[in-house]
Amino acid sequence: MDWWITRKALIHPAKIKANSMKMKLLVVALLLFTFNIYANNIDTFKGMFHNFAEKRDMTQFDRYYAKDFVLTSNAKKYNRATYKSLEANIYKTLKSLEVIKYKSIFSCGNKVVSRMVIKLVKKGGESHQFLVFIIAKIDHNKISRIWEVTYPSWSDKLKQKKIP
Repeated sequence: MDWWITRKALIHPAKIKANSMKMKLLVVALLLFTFNIYANNIDTFKGMFHNFAEKRDMTQFDRYYAKDFVLTSNAKKYNRATYKSLEANIYKTLKSLEVIKYKSIFSCGNKVVSRMVIKLVKKGGESHQFLVFIIAKIDHNKISRIWEVTYPSWSDKLKQKKIP
C-alpha cells in the first residue's frame, strides 16, 4: 500500500474520501507547492548574496529585504534603516565581497539555514575571511529576519566611524 506524506502526518490513501482521485491530486498539488516554496526560499537567499551583496548593489536592497526587516548579528540588533546605512557605508570601502563556499544550506518552512565562508577585500588590498552561521526568515519572497554569528566578528574587522 502507498502512503501519502504530508508535513504533519502520514495519510493512507484509503482514508481519503470524496471520490478520492480529486482529493489525491489536491494533496499531491499541495505537497509540490510546499516543496516549491522551500526551494524558492533558498533561491531568494542565494540571489540576495549574488545580486545584492557580491555586486555591492544598493539598488537591489528593497528587492530582497522586507519593510520590517531586523538583523541580529553577533548579539547586536539592527533595524532595516540602520542596516541599510551600514551596508552602504561598508560597500564604499570594499573592492570585493564573495561567498567562497556554502558549506551547507537547507530550508525548512520559511527559514533558510546556512553555513558559509565569505571573503571581503578592502580597496586598500586588506582581505578577511569570515565563517558565517546564518538563519534567514523569508516571508513573501523577502528576507524579514536574519540571525547570524560570524567568526571573526564583522565589527572586529570592518571598523567604521559610525557603527552604533
